Amino acid sequence: MNRRRFLTAKEVQAMMQAARQGPTGERDYCLILLAFRHGMRISELLDLHSHDLDLHEGRVNVRRLKNGFSTIHPLRFDEREAIERWSLVRAGWKAADKTDALFISRRGTALSRQQAYRIIRSAGENAGTVTHTHPGQTLNRPQPDSASCGSVDTVITAMWISTKIDFSPLAPELITLGQQATAC
Repeated sequence: MNRRRFLTAKEVQAMMQAARQGPTGERDYCLILLAFRHGMRISELLDLHSHDLDLHEGRVNVRRLKNGFSTIHPLRFDEREAIERWSLVRAGWKAADKTDALFISRRGTALSRQQAYRIIRSAGENAGTVTHTHPGQTLNRPQPDSASCGSVDTVITAMWISTKIDFSPLAPELITLGQQATAC
C-alpha cells in the first residue's frame, strides 16, 4: 500500500484550527502556520527569535540549515496577526522575558524539537487527518495553496526553499510581491 506523504491545504487548515483549541493554542497555531507557509524545518522554526521578525515591514529572516541559504520571506497579513496574537499571550508566560526565542514552553524555555513534534502530531490527530502526521509533511515543500493568491507564485516559493541558489539579493522584490499577496 502506498502511504500518502503530504498534507493537503485543507488538512493543514484543519490542523491549525485544532491546534488553536488548546491552552497553548495561539503558539501552536502560529507554529504550524509558519512551518507550512515558509517550508521550514523544525530546527529552523525553533531557531526563530524576535530579532528575526519585522512585523511593520512584514518580513521574517529564515536561517536555513543543511547547506541552505538564509533568506528574507514576506509575511502575509494572517501570519502577522498570528505572530502578534502569540506575542501577546507569550508575554504573560513565566520567564518569557528571559529569552527572545519566538516559540517557548509555558516554563519560559525554548521549545524543544520533541515538543514541536508532539504539537504537530496532536494537531493532526485532533483534526482527523487521514495520514500519520509528522513535521516533514508540512515542511520543506512549496505549497501552491499557501504560496499564492495570484501574486506570489510557486516558483518564488521554491526559490525561498532552495538549497542551491542564493536568492537573498532578490529579497526586496520578493517582499514587495509578498505584501501584494497580503490582501488574499
